[in-house]
Amino acid sequence: YSLMFDHDFDNGLSFGSKARYSNSDTAFGSAYLSNTRTDGSNLADRYFFGSDTSTEQFVVDAHLMYEKDFDNVESRTLVGIDYNNFKSDNYGLYDTSAPPISTTDPVYTGGPVSTDPTYGTANDQKTTGLYLQQDLTFWDKLTTSVGVRNDWFDLSQDDLFSSASDSDTQSKFTKRFGVSYKITEEVAAFASYAESAAPPGIGTEPTTGRQYEVGIKYRPEAFPALFTASVYDLTKSNITVYDSVTYLPSTVEKVRHRGFELEAKAEVTESIDVIAAYSYIDSKIDEPGGVNDGNRLMRVPKHLASVWTTYTLDGEGARGDMTFGVGGRYMDSYFLDLANSGSSESAFLFDASFTYKIQKNTTFQLNMSNVFDEKHIASQDSGGVYYNPGRTVMATLRQTW
Repeated sequence: YSLMFDHDFDNGLSFGSKARYSNSDTAFGSAYLSNTRTDGSNLADRYFFGSDTSTEQFVVDAHLMYEKDFDNVESRTLVGIDYNNFKSDNYGLYDTSAPPISTTDPVYTGGPVSTDPTYGTANDQKTTGLYLQQDLTFWDKLTTSVGVRNDWFDLSQDDLFSSASDSDTQSKFTKRFGVSYKITEEVAAFASYAESAAPPGIGTEPTTGRQYEVGIKYRPEAFPALFTASVYDLTKSNITVYDSVTYLPSTVEKVRHRGFELEAKAEVTESIDVIAAYSYIDSKIDEPGGVNDGNRLMRVPKHLASVWTTYTLDGEGARGDMTFGVGGRYMDSYFLDLANSGSSESAFLFDASFTYKIQKNTTFQLNMSNVFDEKHIASQDSGGVYYNPGRTVMATLRQTW
């Protein structure tokens, strides 16, 4: 569920806010191979594993923006606060009584004696952020941007089968800088530096990032379009990952991503718009002396590409505007573990959308991802391999006033 509220005070000051609530329930069960026997037989031992997980998330953001012109200087000041509360309850079953199975002539039988959970944890993660950003544009050519932010992390974990509990509180200050210069009426160059922080686990440091980016934008006068090209260098530290066999968390000290991005937006006709994008990511684990030093980070593809086209049919009579969208996205294969011993399958998925303007302030939108319900291996662990999300349909009704 989402709710947005904006108000313009007509004196350069405006207020904006949005809130979102979501919840989910997930059930999973499997009988997975624990090991193959060394006695020469064709039998493999198995364990039963199951989990029931429920999650809730509430996110809210509110900000004030003040815009003012001073002769040849345009000023925009933004100050705001956001809050993110994520809760999860997880009950699990771990049973070693699963019967062995033949690896040459498998017969899938058996089940756990009881499906009562054997362990459970409740997690509560709260993040509060306060941010400030100042943008200045000089003579409609040079734009500078400076931003600062502080995040407070409040974490707790309770054992649902005992009175044991644990908690942690941390904070992190980050900053960002950016500059853009209009070389001609068609060409602009830009550069930026940005820091980031993500919530940590209990007893670990927050995941932090530092990114440098430079690029160029081209907006031709001959037709409505925008072309963007950029290169970047991103370093992330204290990344928490989970072992695909033991399910235990571990920390990757540092990962460096280098790459470039290309994007093209064009208004082909008054009714047809096209957006195309491509990304190249060179990922490398930077842990001198570590067993995974030089490997790619798990689940990071080298190539990403997408194209999206919309066609708008103007309203006529009682019928409102209708917009049809269709597109595709390609994702290269990626490694499934830090040792780079297994990889996913590459995939090309199709998406579609339909938007109908019921009346001036009311819009209905239908989005469908993975239209053809294409399946490919997206991840794996000791229990097996897992497919990507299937076809997903989302309907949205938006009312403004």
